[in-house]
Amino acid sequence: MKKDRRGITDGWDPFENMPLELMMLVGVRSEALAKYRLLDEGRREELERMAKSARGRIEKEQLIDRIERGDFS
Repeated sequence: MKKDRRGITDGWDPFENMPLELMMLVGVRSEALAKYRLLDEGRREELERMAKSARGRIEKEQLIDRIERGDFS
């Protein structure tokens, strides 16, 4: 991560490469996390693949929103 003299970063987002479950923990998305953990292993692996192919934090947040709504149950 680079900072200039004012302490401004270059736009690096720590959530961008973070695993989905960790992102829900850090972001305090407890309802989504509870629903995620109820899913079978195959479904969770599919969601992780979807998260890895997302184009950044916003798309991953949208995926978490869908989990919270129950779209994958």
